[in-house]
Amino acid sequence: MRDHRTPVARLEVRTGASWTEPPRAEYDHFISESGLGCGSDLRITGIYGRSLGAGRFAQR
Repeated sequence: MRDHRTPVARLEVRTGASWTEPPRAEYDHFISESGLGCGSDLRITGIYGRSLGAGRFAQR
């Protein structure tokens, strides 16, 4: 996630009917060794509780 206004508190990936939270590395990246999230629906939540997403985001 680039150019966000507030710090990201949580990133979630839709897995079927539920949301899964990939682990966050020390250097502030969310890492999924299984490839979870590639082409999936994402939900990003900021530190103030506001969410963005629930849709597919283009990868660069």
